[in-house]
Amino acid sequence: MEQGDQSHNQTNTHLTDGSNAIPAEGVGRLPSRRRRNGRPERDSRKKSTFETHDHNSVGYEWLHPGWVAEVHETKLGRVYKRYFDERGRPYNTKKEVLRHYAEWERLCDGDFRDEE
Repeated sequence: MEQGDQSHNQTNTHLTDGSNAIPAEGVGRLPSRRRRNGRPERDSRKKSTFETHDHNSVGYEWLHPGWVAEVHETKLGRVYKRYFDERGRPYNTKKEVLRHYAEWERLCDGDFRDEE
């Protein structure tokens, strides 16, 4: 019975072709594209972009004259947009801009010209 236990503890592994398998500790690992925290490594070749648009730009025709939209895309592909009125006041969303337009139209009877 002891002899059967000894043969069971041997580390020789036979493959289907009859050769012996290489122990796993002898095989090197391929380098991973992930950092220790589990996130993929950043591609340093990709650059962040920054664009400005006004009411003449495609997709931004809804902006009133004098307003500017800034679009910033990070290296990881995240897009941030901010909108600025004629005086440089920032708005974070299109919804805020449209709300401002509606309030201005209500107060000024549709006249969007900035008179001081």
